Amino acid sequence: MFVPDSFGGRSPEWKAADHLRNLFTFIAFRIVLSQLEGRGTGASGSYNAQQYNDLLQYWEANPRISNGDEWLAGLCNKNPMLGVRLMEVRTAYCKEDFEWDNAKRVAVREMDKANQRILSQQAEASFLLSMESQDRNDKTKS
Repeated sequence: MFVPDSFGGRSPEWKAADHLRNLFTFIAFRIVLSQLEGRGTGASGSYNAQQYNDLLQYWEANPRISNGDEWLAGLCNKNPMLGVRLMEVRTAYCKEDFEWDNAKRVAVREMDKANQRILSQQAEASFLLSMESQDRNDKTKS
C-alpha cells in the first residue's frame, strides 16, 4: 500500500522502530532497576545501592522517555557503566525476548476490535439521530 510521506522521508516501519526503541529503553530501565534492587537470579540480581540510587535519581529527573537514545546518552553522562548496562539490556530484550509475532497478532486483533467499537458507536449515533429526526417529523405532521 502506498503511504504518502508523513514522517520526513521515513517509512511507517522506521517510525514504528523509533517507538519500539523507546519502549525497549523503558523496559531496560525497569529490568535493570529490578536487578539493582536485588530481584532476579544470579549475579544480575544483586543489590547495588549506588547504582540503584543513580538510576532512580536519573529517572526521577527524567521520567519521560520520548527519545530513548537521548535519554540513554544523558544517563551515560551521569553514569557511563549504568548507561552501557541499559544499552546491553535493551539490545538483548529486543533480539531475544520481545515476542514479535505475538505483538503483531495483538496489534491486529486490538485494531480490529477498536475499529468495530468505533463503527458500532457511529452506527448507534446515526440510528439515534435518525430516530430523533423521525420523531420531529412525526410531531410536525400532527
